[in-house]
Amino acid sequence: MTIQLTTGKYYIKIDRFSGDVLDISRGEEEKDKRLSTEEIERIIEKEQNGKIEDLKLRINNQVAYYDAVVENSENKVFITLNGVTGEIVNKKEEKKVPVKEEIKNLTKEEAIKIALKTVQGEVDDVDLEELNGQLYYFVEIETDDREADIQINAITGEVKSIEWDD
Repeated sequence: MTIQLTTGKYYIKIDRFSGDVLDISRGEEEKDKRLSTEEIERIIEKEQNGKIEDLKLRINNQVAYYDAVVENSENKVFITLNGVTGEIVNKKEEKKVPVKEEIKNLTKEEAIKIALKTVQGEVDDVDLEELNGQLYYFVEIETDDREADIQINAITGEVKSIEWDD
């Protein structure tokens, strides 16, 4: 009689007349058939472009699985492989969201240059103000006989308006 337990395989000899146990011996340990992490890495590299960021062994209901995270410039891929066969049993791709560049405001000096290209004269005052959630530079420039108030978008550098005072 043979019994398979989680601790291994056991061979039992029982007397058929008395029911007495005559012998119990443990069978040879079966060689661990699970693929190595190196073998799994090779399978992943063949199947998926990118760098393996994470690789973990997980046992679920006495079945070995490898969970991997692979990243490339466009995607982050989550792969689950059977730990014995190397078969991909689950694969999920997530598109990477491009990181937005930090929005930088123009400097005061850049705003002055833009204003002086628009109206030639002498800069009298420069203010940075918020209107309707948008930042603007207001640059006052004095010409020979008039004064111009130039509104410049602090992010794009676009001249939004020019007001002349006498």
